[in-house]
Amino acid sequence: MILVDTCGWIEWLTDGNLADQYEPCFEDVTQSIVPTSVQFELYKWVARKEGEQRALEAVALTEQALVVPLSTSIALLAATSQRRTNSHLPMPSFTQQPAFIRRN
Repeated sequence: MILVDTCGWIEWLTDGNLADQYEPCFEDVTQSIVPTSVQFELYKWVARKEGEQRALEAVALTEQALVVPLSTSIALLAATSQRRTNSHLPMPSFTQQPAFIRRN
């Protein structure tokens, strides 16, 4: 299982500069965990940039994964796992207005 943060979802959905680096995380979304806090942040960001309908579509994509409330244990497990594997993806820079695209 993999947990992608909100920035990763936004980068992938908008085909941002780092989308290719996030692409492997989305090859099988059913193997992902999506905290409800990511759904909240993603909905809020997309609704502000692209409107409510696009925001609902983005959240619908997250529903293909295992959606869970973000508990302390899940947060610490994700942080520990990342630290142990020394795997981290760079944080995207949202200085440009990305064009929202829907990926299937």
